[in-house]
Amino acid sequence: MAVMEEAVEDCRGDHRVAEHLTPVPEAFVGREKDAATIVDPVFQTEKGRWLSYSTLMRKHYPASFKARVVLDTLQEKKTIAELAAEYGIHPTLIHKWRKTAVDNLHQVFSGEENAAALQDKHEKEVDELYSEIGRLTAQLSWLKKKGISIE
Repeated sequence: MAVMEEAVEDCRGDHRVAEHLTPVPEAFVGREKDAATIVDPVFQTEKGRWLSYSTLMRKHYPASFKARVVLDTLQEKKTIAELAAEYGIHPTLIHKWRKTAVDNLHQVFSGEENAAALQDKHEKEVDELYSEIGRLTAQLSWLKKKGISIE
């Protein structure tokens, strides 16, 4: 508690929480109680919210890990709580991943047909663009031979 009181005193004095921490943002000047709770350096977002390192540094899980967790969930051999403890993640996250997987399961089977159609469309578009580049290059060289400058 003494450290907290020192931080409040420092905040009142020179707008700093403590010597080893970053300066208190102007939004906290005059609000010593809020300023004393800052323990991480903070950043202001475009919307004016203050974020700490703990807010900015989220864990990101690879798709293979998410798939393994969802498959274990769908097998229903263990409860969600057991899986959460086993994998070290929050049960809400498992529910969210499972819902996303179940909701988008229909895309797995319809994706093969769409992928082939998209590939054909892409190849056709690339061929058209290359032919356009060829035409424009020929026109540019003809104009240069005639002495016409394009600006």
